[in-house]
Amino acid sequence: MPDSPEEFYGVILAAGAGKRMGGLTSDRPKALLDIGGKPLVSYTIGFLRNVGATHLLALGGFCCDKLQSAVSAIDPDIETICCDAFGPGGATLGNFHTLYQAREKIRGSMMVIVGDHIFRCDIADKIRRALGAHIAAVTDQDRVLGPDDMKVKTTADGRWLLCISKTLTEFERGYVGIIWCPERALGDYWSAGEEAIRRFGNAADVVHPLEILAERGVSVEIVDMSGSWWGEIDTPEDLDRVRKEVGERPNDYDYDA
Repeated sequence: MPDSPEEFYGVILAAGAGKRMGGLTSDRPKALLDIGGKPLVSYTIGFLRNVGATHLLALGGFCCDKLQSAVSAIDPDIETICCDAFGPGGATLGNFHTLYQAREKIRGSMMVIVGDHIFRCDIADKIRRALGAHIAAVTDQDRVLGPDDMKVKTTADGRWLLCISKTLTEFERGYVGIIWCPERALGDYWSAGEEAIRRFGNAADVVHPLEILAERGVSVEIVDMSGSWWGEIDTPEDLDRVRKEVGERPNDYDYDA
């Protein structure tokens, strides 16, 4: 792959209401859950900085004012954009809608990261070295995937994405919540996203354009981060596991070290 870009946008998706967390997120987004004495979003910011992002955007929705205050306290140079996270009748919108609302702010290569994930520091270095000229999905292949996990089918050599969906029955990998899009491919990604809205309506997700691009013959590369621990927080039990992990291995999450 070519050398990593010198500048790119790191975009944090943090608009959802986190309903499966119950009362823990009744008055705050998941990005503000406490992990080791810091809000989850602080780890996401540190991770993106370590990958190399030079311009950060936090995309909020539910309780966006609280997200905005927390992000500003961490770094006043990060812009928080309050997006419409709910459609007609209060239906929750898929996260592509959130990203699409902020597209005018993204004027170069971007890395999109789901705001309820947490990654060890070593993953940042691994991903930084893998950034290249193609749109890419970050994946792994060393965990058991359940019904709610996003599954990825690749070409026979494992280099390129063919399909991505939670409902795949044949797959080789799991998606881990990070997408890379170089500046030259932004137009392709937004165009595929508009098609995703037509196909999936309110449920359009940031991964849907990847499959549409593959259908169109556009190369979507596979980045592998197998072998490194990461966590996703969807339930109170997930939160307990992540807190335990960070508590036992704090140095692995110290992005300022």
